[in-house]
Amino acid sequence: MKKLLAVVFISASILCGCANNSGNIPEPTLSDNPTRAETTAAAKLEQETPADTAASTEAVSEPVSESSTSAEPTEAETDDVAEDADDIVFSDDGFDFGTPADLEDEDLIYQFGIDDENAKKLIEVLFENTADPEEKLYDFVIDDYDLDGSYEAFAVKGRRSGYDIEGDIYFVTVEGVEKINDETYYLDYDRYPVFDLGDRKLYRVWHVFTTGRSAYVYGVKDGEWYEHEISQRGQDLERMGLSDNFTIVNGGDYDIGYSADDNMTTGHTWKTYYLYWNGEEFREYGGIEISEEQFLKCEGAQQVIDLAEENDCFVSNILYRGNGLINVNLTDRDFYGNETYYYFSLILEDGKLEFLRTDGNSSNKDGEFEYNACSGIMYPAFLEDIADYPESFPIE
Repeated sequence: MKKLLAVVFISASILCGCANNSGNIPEPTLSDNPTRAETTAAAKLEQETPADTAASTEAVSEPVSESSTSAEPTEAETDDVAEDADDIVFSDDGFDFGTPADLEDEDLIYQFGIDDENAKKLIEVLFENTADPEEKLYDFVIDDYDLDGSYEAFAVKGRRSGYDIEGDIYFVTVEGVEKINDETYYLDYDRYPVFDLGDRKLYRVWHVFTTGRSAYVYGVKDGEWYEHEISQRGQDLERMGLSDNFTIVNGGDYDIGYSADDNMTTGHTWKTYYLYWNGEEFREYGGIEISEEQFLKCEGAQQVIDLAEENDCFVSNILYRGNGLINVNLTDRDFYGNETYYYFSLILEDGKLEFLRTDGNSSNKDGEFEYNACSGIMYPAFLEDIADYPESFPIE
């Protein structure tokens, strides 16, 4: 299996969504869709990271030269590095910009990469047109988003409110500044907010609310900004490695369990669904229902069924997705008709199954079940209108 080690995401992934369209849509070809091995590798990458982390961080792995690893730093050198780090006022405190001379400020350069003439020109335009002594700069991301040879920038200015930033998003070109939002948003600072999709780049920023956050996604076309179709459609839009695999979260379901007395489902859940970029748009890996008999043809399936039965659960249904992911929905029903819902997520590769922990929910069960079970119900798709479904289950 290919290893996607260049970029690692630590994401809080817990999703949900509903779809009942299981039409047979051909799986995209290799040229416009990641291979199953690539997608599975990305999914495994997620398994290796803490699923219950509240923030989302991207780390970039750079090649290490021999010279950089030939000797350990001296104690004096270590102290110098620590002092330098203390001098850096990172962006979670914002940056006070006063005059053009501040463009040479090391903190500004460190935080936002303001180290070339294109960036300096655009940040000057921003502050010339958005002067407010009570606001600080929290994000400034310059790039050639539509690959036309001209640079644009997205910026967040405002003031800190608790752990969040109460501010506005601006679009900046050499010709001027346009405020994207007409109201105040609460924004989580995001260090690596650009998705490079080959023929375009997208800027992502968070809108934080009480029970989660939305991914606001913007692009540029012909020098003008636009809000992408995937924007605000879910929480925690993240890219997996360097492939065209993404995860998205829906925190809108209340399906931890069913109360017979109240005749309703309750309990807030968040569940992870998988997307890919096909060269033109985002598409979701929709799930088709397979039988328990089909499932048992996979190596390791019987152990999954046994584990569920040992914990007084029965299989509600099983979904297979085109990226090799299988969701096994489980129900625990008591004598009074009350129900508790769980699901297992598994990776299918070369006919073998492996557990994949895809969220931070915990169950009230013990041992292996508790570690692997997630709360709620997985559905065929979260974003049904962009879902592609596999034609069939690959094991005969």
